[in-house]
Amino acid sequence: MCNVSDYWEEVATEEGKEIGEKQKIISQVVKKLQKDKSVAEIADDLEEKEEVIAPIYEAALSMKPDYDVEKIYELLEKNKKLA
Repeated sequence: MCNVSDYWEEVATEEGKEIGEKQKIISQVVKKLQKDKSVAEIADDLEEKEEVIAPIYEAALSMKPDYDVEKIYELLEKNKKLA
């Protein structure tokens, strides 16, 4: 039988994985942005749709030159632009 604390631990673990995955793609976009790649090039390199990459690209540009992945993530979450 599963108790409530086990359930919430599982939920937290899944949320952590999801955040980690989102931050990883942000990090990848930032690295390619620093190499002056366009949204289309980055989307192609990462095998993602441009609609997914474009908001990340714009948010990252707004953080230039620091490109803090956590701050970019927070900005995207605040604006709900991260799928």
